[in-house]
Amino acid sequence: MKKSVLLISLFLGFVFQFNSVLASEFSINRFKKDTVRTDTVFSAIRMGTELKFILNKQGEFGVMFNEEKVITVLSDGKTGFGTDNPQYKIDVCGSIRASEEIIVEPNGWCDFVFNDEYVLESLHDRLSGIYIDKHLPYIKAESDIMENGMPVTETITGLLRNVEELYLYIGELELRINKLEEENRVLKSEK
Repeated sequence: MKKSVLLISLFLGFVFQFNSVLASEFSINRFKKDTVRTDTVFSAIRMGTELKFILNKQGEFGVMFNEEKVITVLSDGKTGFGTDNPQYKIDVCGSIRASEEIIVEPNGWCDFVFNDEYVLESLHDRLSGIYIDKHLPYIKAESDIMENGMPVTETITGLLRNVEELYLYIGELELRINKLEEENRVLKSEK
């Protein structure tokens, strides 16, 4: 609650600091009481476009354009873009675009598969599991993803672990092929 109030206070302070500039460009109403259980603490109209900052009795903050709420900040700090009921710290209903990079800090990584003590499941068992489960190990099933969404870090880590283990399988197969080729060469030379 305190974070939301501080955020709102700072934001409104910034807006009102430039009141003289805004007044020349916008028709501004401040601290207007709305009729629907919500206090509009700032309202500006320019060329038919209305911008409102609202704060309700629960301490939830919102930004509206032409009566459509586009940003919601709940009293627990969860912020929604395009949603009135954010379930996460940042919850976006729509596409997200980054011009540079999105950095995710995972809790772990899967290079442990290259450690000597790592026990790789047999390829036969791995394939049997894939045929039974109808999806790769370490990756959620389609039905789960369609119902709950795709956790990006978990999915990337699962895909990378599958790729790294595939290299281990390829290495084992390469050793078997080399051994068979050597045995074949020896058998041919004995004839």
